[in-house]
Amino acid sequence: MAERFASVSEEKLKFLIENKDSKNTRRTTKTSVKILNDYLREKNLEEPQDKKTPLACVLKKLYAEARKIDGSSYSKRSMTSLRFRINRHFKTKGTDIIKDPEFVEARCVDLKRQEDDEVFKGEILVMFEKGGPYCPCCPYTKHLSPKNEFLFQRPKKGSKVGVDDVCFDNMAVGEHTLAEKMKHISKEAELSRVYTNHSIRATPITALETCGCEARHIIADHDSGHKS
Repeated sequence: MAERFASVSEEKLKFLIENKDSKNTRRTTKTSVKILNDYLREKNLEEPQDKKTPLACVLKKLYAEARKIDGSSYSKRSMTSLRFRINRHFKTKGTDIIKDPEFVEARCVDLKRQEDDEVFKGEILVMFEKGGPYCPCCPYTKHLSPKNEFLFQRPKKGSKVGVDDVCFDNMAVGEHTLAEKMKHISKEAELSRVYTNHSIRATPITALETCGCEARHIIADHDSGHKS
C-alpha cells in the first residue's frame, strides 16, 4: 500500500520558507537590505549578529543619514518602505525592528525625520473618532437613503440639507461617476492640484505599511492594482 504522506527534505522545507513571498517582494527586500549593507560598508561597520542593541544603534544612524545615490534625501514614504522591508529581512532571524522595545530610539529618529519632511509642513493633520459628534462622515451618512446599502447614492432633486431627513435617492451612483469623483471634487473645491481616486487608496496603504503589515495582507485587504 502506497504511503499517504510524502517525505520532504530539510532542503525542500528551507526552499518553501525562503520562497513564501512573491518574487517582487523578495526583490524589493533584497534592494532595501543592499542599502543597509552599502551604508555599513561606507561607514566601515559590520552588521551586528543576533544582538538587538547594536543593531538598533546602527539603524538609528541609518534613519538619520540615509541618502539616495545622488545625495538627495529619501521621501517619507520611501523611508517607511525601507524600514518595513529591512524589518521583513530581520524578522526571518527572529528580530522585529518595528515592535521590539530595543528599537524605540531608532523609531523616534525615523519619526522625527518624517516630521521634518515637506509633507508635514503647513497645516496640522487632525484625526477624528468614528461615530462621535465630530465624525466628518456623520453629516453625510445621516442623510443617505436607508433603503440602499451603498455609500455613494444619487442626490435627490429638490432636497435640502438641514431640512429634509433623506437627501439621496434609493439608487447608487454609477461606475463612471465614481471614477471621476476625486477629479470633480478637486475642481469644485479649487484644490491646488487635481487628485485621482488612487490617491485615496495610497494613503491607507502607507498607513498599513507603517504599522508593519505584510505586503500580501495589504493587497488582500486593499487591492491597489485595480483601476481607479
